[in-house]
Amino acid sequence: MEVRLRPFLRLALAAVGTGALGVMGGCGGSPRVPVIEPAKNVYVIQNNAVDGVEADSVLAFKATASGATTPAGTLLIPSALVAFTLATGPDGEIYVGGPVTETVGEVLVYAPGSTGMATPKATLTGGTAGTFTIPLYIAVGSGGQLYVFSSDGSVESFAKGATSAAAPAQYLTYATSTGDYFGGMGVDDAGEIFVEDEEAGIVDVFAAGANGADAPARMISASSAGAFTDIYGMAVDGAGNLTLLNYNQADDPFGSASGRPVGMERPGAWRERFQRRSERARPMDGATLLPTALMTFAAGASGAAVATRMLSGALTLINEPQGVAVDELSNVYYEDYENGALTLMMFPPAATGNVAAQASMTSTAFSASYFGSIAAY
Repeated sequence: MEVRLRPFLRLALAAVGTGALGVMGGCGGSPRVPVIEPAKNVYVIQNNAVDGVEADSVLAFKATASGATTPAGTLLIPSALVAFTLATGPDGEIYVGGPVTETVGEVLVYAPGSTGMATPKATLTGGTAGTFTIPLYIAVGSGGQLYVFSSDGSVESFAKGATSAAAPAQYLTYATSTGDYFGGMGVDDAGEIFVEDEEAGIVDVFAAGANGADAPARMISASSAGAFTDIYGMAVDGAGNLTLLNYNQADDPFGSASGRPVGMERPGAWRERFQRRSERARPMDGATLLPTALMTFAAGASGAAVATRMLSGALTLINEPQGVAVDELSNVYYEDYENGALTLMMFPPAATGNVAAQASMTSTAFSASYFGSIAAY
């Protein structure tokens, strides 16, 4: 299922999620102490346009929902922007990024709870020297810093509240090559930057403050039990625990990835983004390949690490992984596309192995097109 984005991009579907950190007031003047809460909402991008005109949207669902569900809210994205990537901020802000043209992209920042044709509270536009071109993946740190993985192979960070006039605080020139493609990007509370390099079958972790041509501080690969087949979609929680998706079509007992999403006629970047769904998974030569699975690696993992959690098997209904988000309690929110059937699932913290999701959600709102990125707050 190798993808080469010939016109201008190399990318893979994914999504990045951040958890929610609330505060609770103490009694009698006692200090305010942080309270870690589960996500209240799960957000997914819906690529609605089949003619290049109709606007994309961000659908909000209650995190506790199950079964056939109606969105709790729908945020309509300006039609000029093809929505690629999604994140939430520490106060519930909604960040949406993607291309506006073949060479220029934007990140729109919306107030918490925004719905309908809400006006962004901030807009960051790329395309100038020293900043991003098109945002493939975005993540938001605990202090509200925005991180952008750009189609030109760079990573930028921007202070909370930055607009298009602001210069990035970091500009990391990721070492890419002609064959590279990437599956996701995330950041932890310490400012470490995680980049999922599908071509190499690894996740690179850069130190907080990495800049210029700094090399990764460490790399995470599969254990001796097997090698990643095709990794895309990742989420990093505040502590630095990494959750990612591995897809192995040969191991998928539920069907092939040959189904194309509605709207493949949409031009340019959107069409190329979903080309992956009609191609076979990329094998790694001479490797024992891991199964289709959702895997978690502990904070600080390095080298041929062993997953602390692996969800895989018929009961999980993990068939064609699309994106994943986590909250600070380690609940996992997962989206799946199986021959045109779109499903959003939730696995609780202790879930591992071949187990069913605690909740499984479908919606008629999914039927128009195809999942995009996912986030939870």
